[in-house]
Amino acid sequence: MKKMSYIAGLVIALIAGIALSAAYFSNFGNNKPPKKIIKKMVMPVKKGVFVSSRQRQLYGITVGTVKYRKISRIIKSIGELTTAEPLIKKISLRYSGYITKLYANKPGMKIFAGEKLFKIYSPSIFNAEKNLFLAYKNYKNAKKTNYKFNISESKRYYRAAEKRLELYGGISGSQINEIKKGIYVKSDIAIYSDMSGILLKKYVYSGQHFTRGQTLFKIAGLNKLWMNAWIYQNDLKFIRKNSGVSVEFSAYPGRIFNGRVSFVYPYLKSRARITEARIVFNNRKGLLQPGMFGNVKFVIKPQRQLSVKASSVLWTGTKPLVFIYGGKGYFVPEHVVLGKRWGNYYPVINGLRAGEKVVTSGTFLISSDANLKQSVNSMAGMPGM
Repeated sequence: MKKMSYIAGLVIALIAGIALSAAYFSNFGNNKPPKKIIKKMVMPVKKGVFVSSRQRQLYGITVGTVKYRKISRIIKSIGELTTAEPLIKKISLRYSGYITKLYANKPGMKIFAGEKLFKIYSPSIFNAEKNLFLAYKNYKNAKKTNYKFNISESKRYYRAAEKRLELYGGISGSQINEIKKGIYVKSDIAIYSDMSGILLKKYVYSGQHFTRGQTLFKIAGLNKLWMNAWIYQNDLKFIRKNSGVSVEFSAYPGRIFNGRVSFVYPYLKSRARITEARIVFNNRKGLLQPGMFGNVKFVIKPQRQLSVKASSVLWTGTKPLVFIYGGKGYFVPEHVVLGKRWGNYYPVINGLRAGEKVVTSGTFLISSDANLKQSVNSMAGMPGM
């Protein structure tokens, strides 16, 4: 870029030199070029750059008005789908024992509510089953005697045994009813899943001993998924909870999946200077899978703001420049402070007022013409010119 700027400067200086040389030799013998030439080529500092109507037509220069507009904002990002933490469940038991048989033995396999996960043998459960069976049997025998004290006491013991087995967990109500009837008193019992999802990970094998509270399986429901999308700190003020989001995945080109922002993390990552927004998707059809990357668009509600067309702005280094039309063919350069570009417009923070007219096309040509005239102006004051 520096080389190109240097070459462009040389070309402009060369053109200016040729023009001045022609003027000088046409008035040979004088030390100064003709006044008409100088007056035509030098840029008046106060009025700005003069461009004749013929030049405006030739350059295709148009003028527009700075005004308040409703600017619609779209913030683009990327994100990765993950399992929703509220739908992740770790399977553990409140007693120790042994795995006698595994049914859920392949990570990634689908699990349905009510499906067998594994069978276990536990001395604690086996004794609790026998106690419940005997307590219930005594209760039925006491009812036959019609002796109220025996009935109430046997019922209390029976209820306590039933409650104890319920508190152990992992045993359904139908299993408890079968135990009371003497149908289901067995050394090993089946443990069923109480949710549908996929088996994320298994931590045990058939025949393995497990302890109380040990994690045996991890299951995740996929009816809802989370996506963590990156947000730069400049865009944080526009992202709010419940903001609408549209995402496109490469697995489904042309198809848009809509979601909602449920949470914006209240801190930035120190190195990248970004934060993340959590987006929730309904996935009842099961089309989406954890680990998918998607192109995210945050749709921000339109806001009324003073703005200028992007084609009006000329970036000179780090400072944006616009040409304000001052009337009678004069265009005045003005540095402005702008916000982040949204579509075809820049929000105006400082430097312009509503109603002012600015160049909307041909800005670069006016700037080039102004640079040429400045070069000629500086050369006109040199000795011998």
